[in-house]
Amino acid sequence: MQKENYIDYFKEDDSRGEDLQDCENDAETVYCGSEAQMMNFYEALKAEVEQRKQSYEADGQNMRLKEYCKTLAPMAVLIEDGDYFIDLCKGCKKEMEALIPQVLEYGITIVVATLPGKLRGFDDITKLLKESQSGVVLGQPEDQSILRMSAPRRYKAQVDIGFWYQRGDFKQIKIPLV
Repeated sequence: MQKENYIDYFKEDDSRGEDLQDCENDAETVYCGSEAQMMNFYEALKAEVEQRKQSYEADGQNMRLKEYCKTLAPMAVLIEDGDYFIDLCKGCKKEMEALIPQVLEYGITIVVATLPGKLRGFDDITKLLKESQSGVVLGQPEDQSILRMSAPRRYKAQVDIGFWYQRGDFKQIKIPLV
């Protein structure tokens, strides 16, 4: 499953607006837009983690897991709406709570989009999704509660300007094609 020059967007979740529905028939994608599809997503994600574990045990014993995962094809879980994803996980909540840390450990990136004031739950999946070490903040940084940062003095939100946050540091960035 080795791909070159781009990230293999392996798993996706969609919001109630179904903006990612065009990806549903993509062979490289497991699309989730309903609770029924969530079990397929969970099984595919679990199988990918297991495959990475077995590959590491067979080939990667001479290096750290983090370094070995960098040699694998990049993969990402794209979640367009964090709260909707959590709603869809109700049928496999405990299983997903156990799987998400393994997903991250084996080098699969999770990208979650959310609006300010969202992801306010206290369940374990919400906590895992909020434990961000990096991210992009659009709009006023003070309006969101996931990444602790404040905007520079006299900053006025602009459509084409955002902030790249990584482990406590942030930089103002220009968003292309806005």
